[in-house]
Amino acid sequence: MNDDNQEYQDALKLFNDKDYKGAFEKYLIITQQNPDFADALNDAGLCYMHLGNYTEARHFLEKALKLELDNWVSYYNLARVNVKEENYQDALPLLQKAVELGGDKDVVYDLALDYNILATKELDAGSSEKALEYANKAIAYFSEDPDFHETLGDILVEEGQPEEALKSYQRAQEMNSTSVDLLQKITDLEKS
Repeated sequence: MNDDNQEYQDALKLFNDKDYKGAFEKYLIITQQNPDFADALNDAGLCYMHLGNYTEARHFLEKALKLELDNWVSYYNLARVNVKEENYQDALPLLQKAVELGGDKDVVYDLALDYNILATKELDAGSSEKALEYANKAIAYFSEDPDFHETLGDILVEEGQPEEALKSYQRAQEMNSTSVDLLQKITDLEKS
């Protein structure tokens, strides 16, 4: 079975039309006929993810991964399931593997975003050292997002490094000159 197969194309059309239940039913038939069709297993997993059944999504995505260990898309999709479950720690290594295997800019951004989310969670939990580590990783992967620089600034304020925090806020403000919150943070630091 290949991607040109009409059943697979029909399933893809249903998926693209956001008929995840209908698409899943087609993918299930396809994977029963050809249990080694990794793309169909991957797509079935995505259908389950969109339907909110993360356990089954994980099952299909892991089967797809076992068939194609060098397919960054399967790592990425399995990471997305973890993110949906707010399990960022498990998502990170999967996203890193997707990046290593050639994932596109969206994958790199998602990896950075997860690091930024973890940085915020660690800061809220009072662990500024771990927050700082995650924030720096977010920026290392994707430095063009002003939110990542703002998060780093927030952490640096907590760490008692106002000069470095100001630099982070200013970098963020250069990328997002309309943010009132950033302007306020910069003004507050300049006054102190």
